Amino acid sequence: MFRRVIISLLATLLAATPLIAETAEKVDPRELKKKTVKTARKVDSFLQKRQARQNTDTDYIFRPQERWLIRTRGDISQSLIKFRSILTEDNQGYYFDLHSKPRYKQHFGFGYRGIVLGFGIGFTKKKSDMELAIKYYGNRFGGEVTFGYLGSLMGKFNLLGYEADIPEGDMDCNYIQIGAYYAFNGNRFSMPAAMNQSFIQRKSAGSPLVTANFRFVLFGIQEDKDGDSLLNTRSLFVGLGGGYGYNWVPSDHWLLHVSATETLGVFGNTNFRSTLFPGQRVKANGRFIPLVTTGNIAVLYYYKKIYGGAFATVDNMFIPSKIKDSNDRYRISTTRIQGHLTVGVRF
Repeated sequence: MFRRVIISLLATLLAATPLIAETAEKVDPRELKKKTVKTARKVDSFLQKRQARQNTDTDYIFRPQERWLIRTRGDISQSLIKFRSILTEDNQGYYFDLHSKPRYKQHFGFGYRGIVLGFGIGFTKKKSDMELAIKYYGNRFGGEVTFGYLGSLMGKFNLLGYEADIPEGDMDCNYIQIGAYYAFNGNRFSMPAAMNQSFIQRKSAGSPLVTANFRFVLFGIQEDKDGDSLLNTRSLFVGLGGGYGYNWVPSDHWLLHVSATETLGVFGNTNFRSTLFPGQRVKANGRFIPLVTTGNIAVLYYYKKIYGGAFATVDNMFIPSKIKDSNDRYRISTTRIQGHLTVGVRF
């Protein structure tokens, strides 16, 4: 029944396309409908074959064969930023401790034969934090591209022992993150079984992971009355690393996933500028070896065609640096915490 509905909808959409309707010669509507129905059936057949294809050890992982999927997921996330500066001439310095407002978003997804389309609805009062993320989880390869802006940062500022509050909106952060992983044992260990449930893990298995990472972070205080930024840092790096992931299947109904990776910077540079001290402007080009630590944990429960689960992800980037031609030091630490709850049904 559902297959006939999908084929009929595809046929109707194709028939209504202006590029088809505006042809030079008049086309018999019945003939056009036959052609579009035939094309829709070919597309459905291709998706069916793709879904049935099992390129892994099916004793350990397999692709679900249900035609339809409906799922929803609630996400909550928060970002933390810590900045430390130590000026060795007088052994003084300053620091910032910042955090963004918790952000909640509800996602809805609808899938047919392994192809899922979805959308999210944000429930944050202010639209000061924005993020666009594209993620792909495969058994062998996976990756993500994320563009984000944090405008709800607030926290504490300390200069020479004097502490003050930083109200929301005085500081902001722009960031770009591109990451990828490779699982050596992707034939038996499934990262997507834990992350997006496009596969199901039947038996316990683990795998060493190799990671690659690119990040750009622009962090600073908005301009003062003279038009100068009180603090501005631009950090860019490329890193390579590794880790391990494990899927534990204690029974047919449960899956526990744990993974951790460590990424070391192999190339990077930081541009730093500050006008925090009266009459003094510090400009620096520093080189650093950043360290990115990422941990994931997930718990899933399956009951017949229904599943539900909880996830948590912690990502920390630590950048120590030394000012060029000086003993002055500074370090930046950014931490992102995410939590998810999901429910889905296949039929």
